[in-house]
Amino acid sequence: MTRPDTSQNPQTTGQTRRTILRTAGALTALGVFGTTTAAAATELVPDANGDATITSPGHYTGSATFRTVTISSDDVTLDGLTFGGGASVAVKNGVAGLSNVTVQNCSFSGYSGRMITFGFAEGVSNAANRASNISIVGNSLGAMTGNAATAIAVFDTDGVSVLENTVDRSSETNSGRRGINLDGDTDVEVKRNTVDLGASGNTGSAFGFPVFIAARWTIQISMSSAESSDLSIVDNTLVGAYDGVAVLSQRDVTGLDVHGNDVETVQGVRLNAASGPTFGPQGPTLTYEDVTVSGNRFDGSRFSGSPITGVRLQNNNEDAADVTYRDVVIAGNRATGVDDVVVVQDDGITLEKVRVRGNRSR
Repeated sequence: MTRPDTSQNPQTTGQTRRTILRTAGALTALGVFGTTTAAAATELVPDANGDATITSPGHYTGSATFRTVTISSDDVTLDGLTFGGGASVAVKNGVAGLSNVTVQNCSFSGYSGRMITFGFAEGVSNAANRASNISIVGNSLGAMTGNAATAIAVFDTDGVSVLENTVDRSSETNSGRRGINLDGDTDVEVKRNTVDLGASGNTGSAFGFPVFIAARWTIQISMSSAESSDLSIVDNTLVGAYDGVAVLSQRDVTGLDVHGNDVETVQGVRLNAASGPTFGPQGPTLTYEDVTVSGNRFDGSRFSGSPITGVRLQNNNEDAADVTYRDVVIAGNRATGVDDVVVVQDDGITLEKVRVRGNRSR
């Protein structure tokens, strides 16, 4: 008998919880307590170009190879589809404000834009009508093309689960800019993913590392017109890029937990890495509050040059005169092949209850 996995959920009354259902060890549809009855799967068939549009709720499978699937309905699961390239985007939302959408167990190869995108660019903006409960689980994403390519992008959404996906760029000869891009989201969990953007060395002068014109961020957070909050980045493997977790914040960030990750990048976790007000002026200040970076393993051994850092706090937003870091804990991290485990950089920073303890390098 299949039962919801509630091991991480407190017992509550009258409170909705997103749940992963598992059958015989395989990931199946994300559901909501009280609505977990599985519907019969529908075979999705592409048109002559390899494209399909979904306008009705359902659990969709398919044996064909797709170019794109556009989702224009709530309560949709894509399960086990194969995407073979030939376009900028593989999966996208056709309308704003979708809810209860899952993309699981699919394989992707050969895209130049965002393989899976909700709420941005080709996927229709969610800025004025936020989406909710978007889940991306157990997918394989590879062979990105072009320096701007991103594997997974979810913008302006309340309730995001990115679990157990594999993003593999595999070598520096391929392209690809980002692994996972989460901007303006709330209630986010990113767990047990493997993201390898392929970079293993560096020479030259662009950031000191020209290869990172492509392989920039394994996880990028919060370059959006909306604030980000309640984000959990836990037990991921993040490899082969300039930044492991980069917060390119244009707005405040509250409640960020980065824990237990294996990170092999030049900068492990870099807060406030934005260079300008892409979405308009933030105002005189930015605030990072309730941030924990703990129990991570940073390894910069594959890279040369300097600086190579575990955790970096900075103010790199030209529009914000001051960045406040409040209730920040950086603890119990281990680093190899780095110049510094923790760096506080730049002027224009205010520290309030920032605790740094028990971090070690060798």
